[in-house]
Amino acid sequence: MYGGKYERHESLSNKKIHQAIAAITEAFMLEHSKTRSKLRIDYLGGEPMLAFDRVQEIDALLHADQDKTIESFLVTNGTVFNDEQIDWLILNDFNIQVSLDLDQQNHDKNRNFKKNNLGSYNCICQNLEMFFERDSLYFDRRISAKAVLDPADTLVQQQEVELHPLFSRLRDLNKFNMVVLEPVFDIDQDHTYFSALEHLREILSCKNNVSDISELVSDLTIRQRAFFFSQIDTFFSSPAGNKLINGEEIILPFAKKCGMNTPAIDINGDISICIKAKQFIIGNTHKNEISQDKINQFINMRYSKMQQCTNCISQKMCPLCYQALDVIDDKIKMNKFCEFTRKSHRKIFELGIEICENNPILWNKLESSYNEQVDLYLTQKS
Repeated sequence: MYGGKYERHESLSNKKIHQAIAAITEAFMLEHSKTRSKLRIDYLGGEPMLAFDRVQEIDALLHADQDKTIESFLVTNGTVFNDEQIDWLILNDFNIQVSLDLDQQNHDKNRNFKKNNLGSYNCICQNLEMFFERDSLYFDRRISAKAVLDPADTLVQQQEVELHPLFSRLRDLNKFNMVVLEPVFDIDQDHTYFSALEHLREILSCKNNVSDISELVSDLTIRQRAFFFSQIDTFFSSPAGNKLINGEEIILPFAKKCGMNTPAIDINGDISICIKAKQFIIGNTHKNEISQDKINQFINMRYSKMQQCTNCISQKMCPLCYQALDVIDDKIKMNKFCEFTRKSHRKIFELGIEICENNPILWNKLESSYNEQVDLYLTQKS
């Protein structure tokens, strides 16, 4: 899906990790996590179900350590399951996340089989029905779903979607998450994203005298609401205001603190700090290597206030992460990320201020909520 959209990410291959490297990798993970009672492993791809035999081998190796609790997460497109695999996944209590973009029309527009160009929606629903029929309690505990929202879909006033009953069930269990299609972080290529922001402004600037956020977004479609809460709500959330006031407590950049606890291991054994930042390699399991110098370099990068961040309007709310960076000749290059981030935050805050000016009751309520958060913060700090 969306292949070739991001120049900063490598193209996916059909290769899978070699059995010997997988065994060495798991031994490496267990050796370097002795102080932890719990270990989480995520099986990503490509499509991990195409290497299901390797998943089983890795799981067996990990569970050989009886003193450690293993949490296993499998992220899949949901199309590649058979009866035996479903039984094994249930028996071994795997967490499974599938991708389903709301209704069939929108899902099949972007997610289809290469061989025949048919959409995958029906196949995914049938597979999830098999899980539910086998064990409904497992389904409720371990199955989740994610929908990717294309900002272009917010530009039209589409009818409300009708979810498959099982995905409605997941939504009611708060296990169906919608995420916005990641920008390219290039103003020249992200015009649809900014058009979506402007379209929301046209709708919401007409709202007057509303008293809460739910009333503000009541006329938006499900996709527009998802876009609002993932992007525009930055302005309204108390944590955003708290970062502005209490910035000395925030390590900037890298406010998300990513890359420190979730390393990624490639099929050749390379260990990088993130699945999306493979340019930052800290070791290799096959060679039984992990470089403390490299780790220190990236930690210092996190804790340093880069010169270009000093006077940036987005500094306290910057979503900067390693995938947006390149290190060339020991100097950090941010590509076009900063330009995009500054423009998006200007647009978001312009809309937020306009909404508050048109809705003073809402503004007062938000201010009261913010003051409570600040009081709580100061109490805990003292």
